[in-house]
Order: sequence, then C-alpha cells, then structure tokens
Amino acid sequence: MSTPQILIVGNLADEPVLRTTQSGKAVAQFTVIATNRRQDGQGNWVDGDKSGKKCVVWNQLAQHVAASLHKGMQVIVVGNERDTQWQAQDGTPRYGTEVNVRHIGPSLQYATAQVTKAQSGPQTPQGAVASNPWGQPQGDDGADPWSNGGETEPAF
Repeated sequence: MSTPQILIVGNLADEPVLRTTQSGKAVAQFTVIATNRRQDGQGNWVDGDKSGKKCVVWNQLAQHVAASLHKGMQVIVVGNERDTQWQAQDGTPRYGTEVNVRHIGPSLQYATAQVTKAQSGPQTPQGAVASNPWGQPQGDDGADPWSNGGETEPAF
C-alpha cells in the first residue's frame, strides 16, 4: 500500500544536516514549520497554529538541499509521510512521523532564486561556471539545431 503524497509550504526551522550512511548514501534531515496566518477582528494578520514536520531526503537531492537551502527560507515540499520508530538513549522506544521528501524547492512568494542545473557525472567545482549549464542541444557542427538563423519569430 502506498501512502498519499502531501504538500507542505513552510519555513526551514534549521539548517539541513547532510550526512552519509554506512552504505555511502547521502541523506539530509531538516524540519519545516508551517504556520497558519489569519486576520483578527481589527484586520491585523496574526500567526495561528504551527505545525512542524521532520523531513528526510536522500541521494543527490540531499546534496542539492544542503547546498541550496538554509534556515528561515520558505520552501515547498512534496513527499510521503511515514511512521518512524527509534530507541531513545535511555532504551525506551519512541515513535513519530517524518516526510520522505520527493521534491523540494524555494518558494518565490517573498524571494527570488537563480537556478543552476546540476551536472551529471563529474561535478563542476563550486564557483566555476559550466560552459553550457542547460545542456542545449547542438548539432554535429556545434550549431544550435533549434535556431532559425537569426530570424525573428512570426507574430501570432
């Protein structure tokens, strides 16, 4: 049985923590806090109930989250909620839920972002600019096959 996807829009409560499992997989963990805002009787906006969700993200997406997102940023998260169980330091069993993140990105409601496509294979050193970051298709002669030779688009 698969669990339904959930969508969370909220702020990162902490810096994503990136670590590597014993098997070599990257994993990042963080908490997203969603706050309902409402207007009071005088028309002022006030914070309502808060809901915190622990989130976990794996592999290359975990690396991208750790490099791109920071505490306080408003994010949009899509994932599956799942029950977790662990043992506390005193040996007692503990239970909770976490979101296994499938997609995440910054919300552009109050911010702007500059997106850089991740390179597959060997990574471009941080701060270096890839010569063709979007991987535009090119013909055998290196020319852009989608180009119309400098002509302007027809008006519709």
